[in-house]
Amino acid sequence: MRCLWLIGLLMSFLPAQAQPSCEALFGRAQQALESFQPRSADSAATATMRATLQRARACFAAHPALDSTAANHFAQTYGLDVRVLWETGRPDEAAALTEVFLGGPHLRADSAGVRYMLQWRGFLLDQRGDFEAGAQTWAQLLDYMPSASASKRTELWLTLASNYSWLGWWDDALAIYQSVQQELGGTPDLGPDLRAHLGRAFSNEAKLRLQQRHLPGNLARGLDAAREATRLLQLGESSREQHHRVFAYNTLSEAFLADGRLDSALVAARMATDLAGRLERPTPSAEIASWEAVGRVLLRQERYPEARAAFERALAISDETDVGGTRMAVLDGLTTTAMHAGNYERADSLSAQVLHLVEADRTVTGRGTGKSRANIWYPYYLSRVGLLLRQQRNEEAFLTLDNARARGLRDLRRRRFSELSPAVHPVADSLASVLADLHDQLAEPGLRQADIVRLRGRVSDVEAQKTALYGEAPISEHPSLAPIQSTLAEREQVLVTYYLGSPPHAFVLRPDTLLAVPLDPSLDADRIRSLMQAVSPQWNQAAGPIELANASFELAPLKTLYDLLFAPIAPHIPEGAALVVVPEGPLAQFPFGLLLERDPGRFQFSDAPFLLCRHPISTELAAALLLDEANPATASDLVAFGRSVFGGIDLESPLRSVYESAPPPDLPSVERELHHFGRRFPSALVALDGAATESSLYRSLGSARLLHLASHAFVAESDPLNSYIQLTADPDSTEDGRLYLYELLSRPLNASLVVLSGCRTARGRDLSGEGSLGLHYAVRAAGASSSLGTLWRVDDAATVELMDLFYDHLARGERKDVALQRAQIDYLDQHDGLRNSPFFWAAPVLYGNPAPIDLPSSPSSWWWLAGGGLLLLALLLPRLRRAASP
Repeated sequence: MRCLWLIGLLMSFLPAQAQPSCEALFGRAQQALESFQPRSADSAATATMRATLQRARACFAAHPALDSTAANHFAQTYGLDVRVLWETGRPDEAAALTEVFLGGPHLRADSAGVRYMLQWRGFLLDQRGDFEAGAQTWAQLLDYMPSASASKRTELWLTLASNYSWLGWWDDALAIYQSVQQELGGTPDLGPDLRAHLGRAFSNEAKLRLQQRHLPGNLARGLDAAREATRLLQLGESSREQHHRVFAYNTLSEAFLADGRLDSALVAARMATDLAGRLERPTPSAEIASWEAVGRVLLRQERYPEARAAFERALAISDETDVGGTRMAVLDGLTTTAMHAGNYERADSLSAQVLHLVEADRTVTGRGTGKSRANIWYPYYLSRVGLLLRQQRNEEAFLTLDNARARGLRDLRRRRFSELSPAVHPVADSLASVLADLHDQLAEPGLRQADIVRLRGRVSDVEAQKTALYGEAPISEHPSLAPIQSTLAEREQVLVTYYLGSPPHAFVLRPDTLLAVPLDPSLDADRIRSLMQAVSPQWNQAAGPIELANASFELAPLKTLYDLLFAPIAPHIPEGAALVVVPEGPLAQFPFGLLLERDPGRFQFSDAPFLLCRHPISTELAAALLLDEANPATASDLVAFGRSVFGGIDLESPLRSVYESAPPPDLPSVERELHHFGRRFPSALVALDGAATESSLYRSLGSARLLHLASHAFVAESDPLNSYIQLTADPDSTEDGRLYLYELLSRPLNASLVVLSGCRTARGRDLSGEGSLGLHYAVRAAGASSSLGTLWRVDDAATVELMDLFYDHLARGERKDVALQRAQIDYLDQHDGLRNSPFFWAAPVLYGNPAPIDLPSSPSSWWWLAGGGLLLLALLLPRLRRAASP
């Protein structure tokens, strides 16, 4: 490096005409790259190449104007440098250099150079796992190249859809795949590239539908799409088509497997392995995925020795080629095979390797949208939980399951409390890299116990440095049982959570013990979902607006759910104990208090012994969140904002709020709701309609101990932070009146309780390990200690009554869970017939800390006390006078 510096210094004294031209310098760098192989980042060859690129870049930048060719070469000096950084293991520096070009004055380069750098940015963001920013880049690139070839634009559209799939924005991804199918499907003579793109669109549609196969018709449509993909790709012999054909057959195998057609699934998987072995350009990832698919089918057929051989073949290819993307799945398959063979020691070792790889993946993608990968990570934790339960290692099983939950929510809370300054990003990236390397080392087979202890100690040290760097709130990633049980004792609660894998269990955690209770072996998420849909159309996602006749809930399935979920654990729960439920899968969309101990007969709601009549119930997304004291509620104000006038059709129906129209219908009961709130708490800040502006709410957020929001709520199920509550636009501000939940992350929200009384505010897309991604999820991420949300489209008149009853009990000093329980029981006592249907009163669910909140008593209570005091004084005064007389 010193020699290079000296050469540069000497050359600076040469006449300008003696210096190499910019194009000559660029040519030298290109020539060096032809023989470049990824190697140590600090090697002399790498340093020389980067120095040449930097000199060429400085040369181009010194010229006031560049022609098209020179401008593109100027852009390539950045792109080639980015490539060198990426291939020598310095991805963060590569990303930073990309941003230097795209964010600086270097956009003098014409569109080809900018396209080149946008592609690098998209690639690097995707590799980091920041698929949301990656999607924005691919969309920007599509806008930047309208005249590109049909093949190139289609490829970009498919890449964008792939990012949407990673993010869980399945509807958006599906729309792109179907658009590609419509655009290309009518073309009579597709070339190899476009035919490959069309096949990929059908194959990816099949994958999306299989991921949501519980939705009506999705399994059949996914199977049809997979068949069409293999048909299309069977027609061509290009390298690209051969590559995508392998993955199309893998998807077809997955579809047959989901449909229970095991022989057809095995034929498709073996076809994929045969095709992968004959690829013109061998693709290790295709071979690995194909052998892994064969192993999965053989597992289902209980042909364990053959399954093991298939997985070991996939693992050998992975080891030879250093392709790690599918390694977790292959090791997980080997784990399951060893478990069924009764070799628990081997299964345990393999399972530990899988989780170390998962943690390494989490570390690498930690600054991206890690929650988008939860659907990939979570099943590996569930596999280990099943293994531990089979060995009766119940405490480890419980802690493993809980460690996998609400990781995305906890990451969002960290982001809320501690944003890093750009200057600290390199240090954070370095720590993340070290952690990923340590987890990779822990995943290596055959480690001695002493090495494991040493590496885990290093992991703890680096995590401590990371915590100190972020200044993170003390949210424990790996808590032990003792502090959780201590918190349960303080709150007088019993925690209940479920494992719906094999074998299904319920965990009951009391202050004094942990129980793992076996459940019906046939119980799984699909059966629970089917029973929920039998209760009410509220859980049928294909249903439209709920008519009044459909507000009647069926009680018999609620009794069946009780028998499956609660009857086995009922003997272990003290009578009247407060429950905190950590839901799993579809239970995140279900109010646990609806479970029914006895079926009194169809529509006999008044006589139904619902579980909430015996136990106050709250919900939490992970047991570890009970220890989250990151946001002690120091605020003191009571704040209520609501909007009742929207300009939509005012429907004459007690269920007016369930109808969808544009603009949305008015909510006249919101005015009554806020009026009752203001009358009960005269010191509260109450803002209705025109006064309920977004900007005025922001001014009150930091001081709000209790925040009540009543309006239409619009839930973005794919990303809860893009959900919003409709307030009023402020004419003196740029705020549009839509209170997006992502806007709360950068603002102080110190509330002990946030009440979201709109429709479906606790409902959202179910994400593995994260629960339901509704408005309540984002409110908790933004800092609220607890939230009250609704699970379906509520009747606004019934909501007014419930909220008034809830605040009445809350103002008496009752805990939040008890206040909600008694408000719902009071509502049942005050109504009969159809109005007693759970539709009207069971939608509100409490999330988070149930501790009471210090509220002033209502004025009516003070008048009653004052009146009673005056009456007592009037009765006693004559006696006092007589006693004072001589």
